[in-house]
Amino acid sequence: MQFLQLLMKIRTPVMDYFMLGVSWLGTPFFAAGLILWIYLNVSKKTACGIGISFLLSCMICQGIKVLVRMPRPWILEPDRTVFSPAEIALHTATGYSFPSIHAQTAACICESLLHYNKKKAVTVPSAILLFLIPFSRMYLGFHTPFDIIAGFAAATAVNLLVWHFWPRVSNKTGGDGAIAFFIAGLACVLFFMSLALYRNGTVELHLIKDAMQTAGIAAGFAAAFYIERRFIRFSTGGTRVQKLLRFAIALAGFFIISFLTKIISDTSAVLAVLRYLIGGLWLFGAAPFVFVRTGLMKKES
Repeated sequence: MQFLQLLMKIRTPVMDYFMLGVSWLGTPFFAAGLILWIYLNVSKKTACGIGISFLLSCMICQGIKVLVRMPRPWILEPDRTVFSPAEIALHTATGYSFPSIHAQTAACICESLLHYNKKKAVTVPSAILLFLIPFSRMYLGFHTPFDIIAGFAAATAVNLLVWHFWPRVSNKTGGDGAIAFFIAGLACVLFFMSLALYRNGTVELHLIKDAMQTAGIAAGFAAAFYIERRFIRFSTGGTRVQKLLRFAIALAGFFIISFLTKIISDTSAVLAVLRYLIGGLWLFGAAPFVFVRTGLMKKES
């Protein structure tokens, strides 16, 4: 807490907004958008490697969150004269504190970009954001260094495992089924564990919402990953206009699904999972199928 109190003393309005912007780059939504762009337009194999790392480490961290249930720093120190978070970003601090999902996301995505892409235009900003995003969460007062280290360590450990196994199984017959089964299985574990804690009154629905969303999109990704590799098999080639158009259509479809299901999903843990499961299926399976059928994409030769 002493470190967070020190950072609180050096806050300025300009730096608050800057760090809020940096923090946004570490959200799962930004990460999913980046993975989607690579998946549709650059390299499916790279995107799937990053996506597998991201979803596995995110599910692990969300599971730890609902099991440990560590309060946010300002709840541990309720005296606002001693410590207070940055009010402008308070809406971004959902769920529990330990471990940090922003640190997990930053480590997973930035380390993966450094691993898969050696171009300076990618490696330099990735290396900077790898440390700046976690720091922004401490600056804003939302995580302790312990939260950051735990999220960072979990993502790094998963990255190392995926980097070792993904190239070895990605081209093997049956490898896609095993990977999809493992991701879906972990999503089910996270879902039922969170649901049990909610049903017995241990946690409130809004505190497991992030875990439920993660379980849903992971299950959707797992199903879409298997379907695409077995039946769709699209190519990422195309003109710049085609790439921008299919990315925009995929995102628009996701936002429409999210908007249409938001009201009912906010009242039910099961529907919260279903909402993101459908979204994951659309982004990584149904959207590519539509693009192949309409000529925005070609099948692999």
